[in-house]
Amino acid sequence: MTYITGTAPYIRSPKTVSGMNWFTLVCLGPAVLVSLFLFRGDSLHVLGAAISAAMLAEIIGRKISGDKPTLHDGSAVLVGVLFGLMSPATLPSAIVAIGSFFAVFFGKEIFGLPGQSPWNAALVGQAFLHVSFSKSMEVLAVSDSAAGLLPVQWSWVLGAGMLGECSALALAAGGMFLIWKKFFYWEIPWIYLGAMMISLWFLGFRSWESLPWGNIVLTAFFLITSPASTPTTRMGLRVFALGSAFLCVILRSVTEYFYVTPFAILMMNALTPWIDMWFLPSGVPAVAKKQIG
Repeated sequence: MTYITGTAPYIRSPKTVSGMNWFTLVCLGPAVLVSLFLFRGDSLHVLGAAISAAMLAEIIGRKISGDKPTLHDGSAVLVGVLFGLMSPATLPSAIVAIGSFFAVFFGKEIFGLPGQSPWNAALVGQAFLHVSFSKSMEVLAVSDSAAGLLPVQWSWVLGAGMLGECSALALAAGGMFLIWKKFFYWEIPWIYLGAMMISLWFLGFRSWESLPWGNIVLTAFFLITSPASTPTTRMGLRVFALGSAFLCVILRSVTEYFYVTPFAILMMNALTPWIDMWFLPSGVPAVAKKQIG
């Protein structure tokens, strides 16, 4: 028997963290362009403040830990863009900066090197703002001129929502590119969407055109598929998608919050170690399962 020696990692892939981050940003490009068309200067202010604060948080966090900043890998920029797209266009730049800084510093940097955080950093910042600045996080519809471009039944293409959630079509287009590049298992976003529709149907919901489709599609393709804070096995990811959808519907029906996505996904992030333990391959030693649990 021949043994191969060397340093980890032993499983290699042509994909790199930096490449995945920057390509994901490219796939968010259509949603960013729609937000610029609809909100113009407001979009620039929100995204600019979010990205700048995210990068500053990484620089400070790495300075404290004694590590070099890794802004070139795009992780801080990606958190900033996602955070900005999930924020209202009317949100003051100062509050955007506070939330984005909180997202990167407390959602990512305090856990050490990239990939060590159990949480989706952008959602950590969003949850913080929804609790601390709930009034400022209220969503306004897009301008009348933009909303009048399409009939009401097509409002999910250009409708109301957070900055980057006003075009489900643009978000879906970017998400399909991620599937094409095999950044995640193709069925994961569809499981989330299907579970969301089925659970709403059982609750008697029928007004499909009034749903926040942009938020739903953004969650399906860009949030529950984030590799850093989700299960490592295919079956575990399926369970994660199902649980995220059910929790979103349940929280929306029992709380006063309209945008419950951050809380639902973060709750599932907390369950990820146990989901991994339940769906580890049968050949994994019991001691390894015990260490995970």
